[in-house]
Amino acid sequence: MISKRLKEETTPHHNKAEEGNFNDEIRQGTLSVEQYSLFLRRNYWLNRLVEEHYAQLNDEQKEALQEFDMLARVKSHLILEDLKKLDTTLSGYEKEYPDLNFGELVGAMYVTEGSSLGGNMIHKALQRNTTLNSRDAFNFLGFYGDNTGILWKKFIAALEEYYLKHTDQEQDIINGAKKAFNFFIEVTEETKLN
Repeated sequence: MISKRLKEETTPHHNKAEEGNFNDEIRQGTLSVEQYSLFLRRNYWLNRLVEEHYAQLNDEQKEALQEFDMLARVKSHLILEDLKKLDTTLSGYEKEYPDLNFGELVGAMYVTEGSSLGGNMIHKALQRNTTLNSRDAFNFLGFYGDNTGILWKKFIAALEEYYLKHTDQEQDIINGAKKAFNFFIEVTEETKLN
């Protein structure tokens, strides 16, 4: 199962990606508007990485990924809506996206969709944060709502089905997930609060 190998091989990357992203503040209900805005901006860059690469695919390539239902999973625009509610913008930060081949894009999709599971838990925690709850800036984190688990299972099923037809892309899929995590880690390190 490719999903099992992805989880095993990217666990160190996943753990590193969580560092410096306000986990303690989220759990304790002390996350500030400034910290939450930065959290959202970092996630914007990760999601745009996948969305822009997907948008550049030709029709035949998009057809090969139809089981993933990617158009229903586009969510970076929701971050922009949330930032507006927080009275902030993306800021002047720019970062070049890493190149992803077709198989690597599938691995990167695994990362963004997996982050929706964590995002759902973060959403629940932040709803208890009175400072943030009054802003109602949870479009991104709450996008899948009660369907988060179902959509994740559908994604994994699509991933396994895709892999069975493209076993030659196994290493590319793994590499793509690592590239996405590493990109997010770089963004996190480059966008620290003063």
